[in-house]
Amino acid sequence: MANYTFQYKPLDHTKQSIRLVHLSPELSDFEQWIQINITHTEIGARYVCLSYQWGSANILEGNWILVNGSPFLVQQNLFDFLSLMRMTAVPEDAIFHPTMGYWIDALCINQHDASEKHHQVVQMGSIYQQAEFVHVWLGAIDNAGLIRRLIDGPREPKDTPKWSEQVTLDMDFVHRHFFLNEYWTRSWVIQEFMLAHRIEVSLNRQRFAFSDLVRNIHFFSPHWIHTPFKEFALHHLGKFYFIGQPLIRLLTLFQKRKCSLVQDRIFSLTSLCDERDSVQVDYRMHANKLAYNVLK
Repeated sequence: MANYTFQYKPLDHTKQSIRLVHLSPELSDFEQWIQINITHTEIGARYVCLSYQWGSANILEGNWILVNGSPFLVQQNLFDFLSLMRMTAVPEDAIFHPTMGYWIDALCINQHDASEKHHQVVQMGSIYQQAEFVHVWLGAIDNAGLIRRLIDGPREPKDTPKWSEQVTLDMDFVHRHFFLNEYWTRSWVIQEFMLAHRIEVSLNRQRFAFSDLVRNIHFFSPHWIHTPFKEFALHHLGKFYFIGQPLIRLLTLFQKRKCSLVQDRIFSLTSLCDERDSVQVDYRMHANKLAYNVLK
């Protein structure tokens, strides 16, 4: 199948060119695969950015879809999002915004082209800042409606044992599947999240504005304080501003975040730091040389 897989057409590197994903509501006749179309445009277009955890790179854990009619392998977490997005593409109840394309890094960047990765990573800050909103996907979690119940507030009177018992159960779920979600531990999602001017979060079929969650964050205390979610909440609350900080400061703050390539520990923060114009994004550069350039 490798000879027939999707082949990217080059982007125009003299412009702020990007690709966008457009989902078909219909499965393919052959094999019943999800179908998407990828088009070329520029950052000034209307689009939504997806922010999510890539997950395992194990080919055995991937799923095939059709991109512009050709097979393309995506990892399970993205496949779950695309599946749900296709099934709920009804305007009044859509997880996927039906009238705009999505910018999804695993699909919109040719991951095997170092020159293109450089072009896209350099303008990553602009891509996320100029999106209509950033859509945070936390995964296909069962019973995700529990977080909506907490955001909307309890129905039972607060002084009843039933209310206290239910809140305890709901809090345990939210702590495990939201505050401790692997998403918050990844390096790349830091700038994706913090550069957004509006954030919508999806946990399975439940979708809500991040601002609604933060507005009621006191209700969840102290569950979130000692989790990787903390920095994202503090940023949104205006308690700590990460944009424009020195790169070394950001590397220290987020030293425990995870990434597949060691270079991404630096590249994932370049759009936030005050040295953004002096950091050379080059995946062909050895990690030791990159570290030296940052520290000199």
